[in-house]
Amino acid sequence: MERSTRKGSNSPTRDQLSQAMELCIENSERFVQDAELIYKNKSYGHALSLAVLAMEEIGKTILFWRVGLGYESFDKKLWEDLFKKHKPKLKRALNQILALSIARNKSAFMKFIERMKGDLNKEKQDGFYVNLKDKHEFVSPSNISRKKAEETIELAKSLMELSKGAGRLTWINWKASMH
Repeated sequence: MERSTRKGSNSPTRDQLSQAMELCIENSERFVQDAELIYKNKSYGHALSLAVLAMEEIGKTILFWRVGLGYESFDKKLWEDLFKKHKPKLKRALNQILALSIARNKSAFMKFIERMKGDLNKEKQDGFYVNLKDKHEFVSPSNISRKKAEETIELAKSLMELSKGAGRLTWINWKASMH
């Protein structure tokens, strides 16, 4: 039987965390594929929103990775960050991807930094719903530009690739540490 990631804790095992990471990566890939399909049909707002959802799944991957390495404990706050809140997943993805991207893809990281200055979660909401911008102006997902949707999809793809690389390294390190 495999041990938990922390002695005496209720944390998932490394096998469970690896499975969760794989599932999150698969789901982020599906979000990106769907985003690309509807982008081709000129539904830019919905495409942008699906790309942001892909980034949130990548953020979950990073959180599972950190739990497996012992940097975080699987407590109530982490549970809420993983499954109930959107901004923490995006912020945590940003923090972890900093180290990975400097070595591999600095331009993707710089684009992510620029986008995080704004509010990706709000952009995701704007891409899905008709909202009231000011007291007298409504905005629609059709207001999202082709360029913004394209940039968001490309950013999600870059972050997904970085996340996959981190996952492969983690699984190798976890297996080595178990022997």
